[in-house]
Amino acid sequence: MHIRKFNENDAEEASKLICTTLMKVNTKDSPLFAIKEQCSEYSPEEIKKLSKKREIFVAVEKNKIIGTAAIEKNYICSVFMDSSMIGKGIGKQLMKNTESILKDRGYKKSILTSGPTALGFYKKLGYKEIKKEYQRGQLTGIEMKKKL
Repeated sequence: MHIRKFNENDAEEASKLICTTLMKVNTKDSPLFAIKEQCSEYSPEEIKKLSKKREIFVAVEKNKIIGTAAIEKNYICSVFMDSSMIGKGIGKQLMKNTESILKDRGYKKSILTSGPTALGFYKKLGYKEIKKEYQRGQLTGIEMKKKL
């Protein structure tokens, strides 16, 4: 597995990975309306637009995208894994990669928004909860931070 920068040719595959993961994994503890909204935000066209303002990275194994992560200033976002690869250290590697870049750029802390599904993952990496976000009365996000 290696991590490289996203290019526009990755948009279709990255979009499919993100939406599949959202539907297979996040539906266990996130409201369906929020997942559908996120899927539309990660269409191939939207990912291409996002890549103009965010630095996006992809984890690749055997020429297949198995994970994504992005940074915008000191904000880490769009961290997704192929659902069959969860628990194999890919997310940890992507986070280590993005945190290292932020640290090299002089940032003292990183910020992210976790969904309920990934909360435990980020806590294990040292992230602390700042505030919870609700939509339609349901928990949809947890803002978190970590000293680098």
